[in-house]
Amino acid sequence: MKLSAKKRWIIFIAAPIIIVFLLIIFRVSILRSIGNYLIYQDKLQPCEVIFVLSGSADERAKHAAFLFHKKYAPQIVCTGAIIPENIELLDLPYTEAELTKIALTKRYQVPDTAVHCLLEGTSTKEEADAIAEYAQKLNLKKIMIISTAFHTNRVRQIFQKKFRQNKNISLCIQPAPALDYNEHYWWKDEEGLLTVYTEYAKKMYYFFKY
Repeated sequence: MKLSAKKRWIIFIAAPIIIVFLLIIFRVSILRSIGNYLIYQDKLQPCEVIFVLSGSADERAKHAAFLFHKKYAPQIVCTGAIIPENIELLDLPYTEAELTKIALTKRYQVPDTAVHCLLEGTSTKEEADAIAEYAQKLNLKKIMIISTAFHTNRVRQIFQKKFRQNKNISLCIQPAPALDYNEHYWWKDEEGLLTVYTEYAKKMYYFFKY
């Protein structure tokens, strides 16, 4: 049956209102889903080495130290060749890998002998290449990769593609909880908003580039 002009007009007016109303009601669930999509976690199990990716040194070091003290791996390797600008301005030539090691040994009581630096990688892709080469040289069979929680979906994508040809090496990707915001309510903090926006932009960049 054909709707009258009046009924079509009512539907035209009511539909957007209903949609907006539903978005308001379910906004928390929707926003959480947007954030949760960026997080990936493998089943936690013992590994030979924990690799901590560069960036956000404190939060990633904290989680790596927690897993180290829980005996999930006897060694930690910190990656990253970039010297952060604020560190360089202080005339302190520490790379991101070295900053992560400092956090591990000075703040989170990981023995210096258990932490090593792999001073390579200026991007996640380059770090994946460096870790793959490192793992092959040491004949490692199972390694753990730690990065910020909202970074782990992209980490999984990059590392699985890289290690697809290295089937003898198993990956265990673990998300480090953010220290500056709550992942469940990321939209309430500026740092959370910036992180999610940046991560989606990077995912698009990596999708088209690699």
